[in-house]
Amino acid sequence: KLLIGRSSKNLFYSALYIAYRQSDIPKTFDEITEISGLDKKILTANYRLLVSILNLEVPRIYPEDLIRAYATNLPLNVLNSAIIFARIMKNTSISQGKSPFSLAAVIVYTACRTEKYDITQKEIAKMFKTSTVTIRLLYNKIGHKLTDKTSNPSL
Repeated sequence: KLLIGRSSKNLFYSALYIAYRQSDIPKTFDEITEISGLDKKILTANYRLLVSILNLEVPRIYPEDLIRAYATNLPLNVLNSAIIFARIMKNTSISQGKSPFSLAAVIVYTACRTEKYDITQKEIAKMFKTSTVTIRLLYNKIGHKLTDKTSNPSL
């Protein structure tokens, strides 16, 4: 009864988003709305409805997953450093309340700086669909903590 009056197309794309998340394929609502041409508000409302009705467990998106999905064009040493940083961050309270996309961008930026790989904040921001301002602010808050923890794991 709760699904009466809802478009099957909207429900399909909401279910597709859930399937992506449950399969550990990091996708955003923006990507789904771009593919489907649907309104993001309606899509998210249908997503919440399906999760509620079907009592689904939808796993969180972690920065490590996003790095693996979106930063594939970076050199291997940078990717390895970024994944190490992401794992360090996952086990701390540094990341609480922050967007996984923003965190992934900062982690990649930190890894690039650590590995002396030349890339602009603008390129990283585009890669993770965030802003350069967000990268700068988060880097100033947490970037040095990541590099400190890798050089001295007891911190």
